[in-house]
Amino acid sequence: MRQIAPAVYKLRKTIKNLLQPEAHYLLAVSGGADSLALAHACAALAAQGWGSYSVCHVEHGLRGEEALRDMKAVQRACEAWGLPCFTEHVQAASYAAQNRLSTEDAARRLRYAALRRIAAQQGAAAIVTAHHEGDQAETLLLRLLRGAGLQGLAGMRAQQGDIIRPLLTLPKSLLEEYCSAEGIEVCYDSTNADTAYTRNRVRLELVPYLERSFNPAVVPTLARTAALLAQDAECLEQMADDAYRQLARRQDDAVSFPVTQLTALHSAVRLRVLRRAYFELGGEELSFERSQAIDSLLLRRSGGKIIQLPQGINVVYKNKQLIFVKIMYKENEKMHDDIKTVLLTKEEIDARVQEMGKQIAADYADKDLVVIVLLKGAAWFATDLTRAIDMPLRVDFMVASSYGNGTSTSGSVKVKLDVSEDIKGKDVLVIDDIIDSGVTFASITDMLRHYKPATLKTAALCDKAERRVNGLEADYVGFKIPDEFVVGYGLDYAGDYRNLPFIGILKPAVYARK
Repeated sequence: MRQIAPAVYKLRKTIKNLLQPEAHYLLAVSGGADSLALAHACAALAAQGWGSYSVCHVEHGLRGEEALRDMKAVQRACEAWGLPCFTEHVQAASYAAQNRLSTEDAARRLRYAALRRIAAQQGAAAIVTAHHEGDQAETLLLRLLRGAGLQGLAGMRAQQGDIIRPLLTLPKSLLEEYCSAEGIEVCYDSTNADTAYTRNRVRLELVPYLERSFNPAVVPTLARTAALLAQDAECLEQMADDAYRQLARRQDDAVSFPVTQLTALHSAVRLRVLRRAYFELGGEELSFERSQAIDSLLLRRSGGKIIQLPQGINVVYKNKQLIFVKIMYKENEKMHDDIKTVLLTKEEIDARVQEMGKQIAADYADKDLVVIVLLKGAAWFATDLTRAIDMPLRVDFMVASSYGNGTSTSGSVKVKLDVSEDIKGKDVLVIDDIIDSGVTFASITDMLRHYKPATLKTAALCDKAERRVNGLEADYVGFKIPDEFVVGYGLDYAGDYRNLPFIGILKPAVYARK
């Protein structure tokens, strides 16, 4: 009788502790030692009557032939172990560019979307991943470096919604030992050695440094810390849930709270209640700064002030109530009905413009600065930006366009108003609302160079780099945005929408009907 290796016994026992014998689960399998050990162990459990399993492998469109090799290896392993295997192909790089995400974040979002799609098709009770102790330690470090509260520092949970992570308490070495004991041939992802990715730098550089210099057992120590923090976070979440049930009043697309009772809560509980209201109305992500702004509105009881949040959610204090409303700018519904989604809120724009103004003021200290504003669209941005540049400057204007009434550049630049200021020997900064193809900006800067300024730089609020037809890059950029037609804060379509206080993506149906 074959003797079961300790690693094999421990892995299978650990998985059984979190999975139900009568349920069907979807396993996320990349082809590495961690996920192949998980898949093999689950196949063995299925043979013993403990659950049923299928596999999903997601190929992210990043590694070419190497990724296809891994996909085929997973398919072969699943066939040998009697596990149904589904493969999904996604394009992480293009999704990252379109949504202003890192490649890592884009790949993660697409991967989980694919896993949930297959899980729903297969009627899976949950998705099972192979995250282990080392992954947990890396997650804690990443969130600590980025800045996080208790909820974030608690790391990944063994059970969280539709995700189960049964291996979080196991070291990677045990999973590698399992694969060796069972003769499993694993795949190696070359991008795991690329320190351009933040998580890889943490794993390959920061963790070894901490092990050498501070604590040889730093990985299990951090994993235990995350587990302890998770207990505390769960306690606070329960307190917040109780407070939310007692105080929140939900009506259609609004959630309101009595201010007196809400302010009496401890701040740790109160902030969780506020965030809960935002997510209840369909919010997706809420930054620390926005959470603090909502709390400040509550504590100051600032009547009449509106805080605009992503996903079209507003917060207002009125009649001793703090109200979250899923309504945007009700006073002009028709214009706002034309907006598909808010890309940049007024608060985001204001904060970024202030940052740009400070940077420009520092760069041009003791210089003779002339700002040239490209009308009409840049007027809103330029007005706010020049007020944020705390130094003497002069302002001039040009009118040029390559759009007309369409949604894409015509390629032909028309100059209707030239500068009146003598810019010879001066330091010139050209301000526009958006760089798209780069045609207009390139033509204008080429023209201005004939006037022999001492220096010539450019600033744009938005950069739609995917549309670029030349190598132009602005010296100061507010936001990189996806290839969508955007309006608001000076940006228009056929002269409309400039007066929106935010920047939103225009519904295609709007320019289709015009």
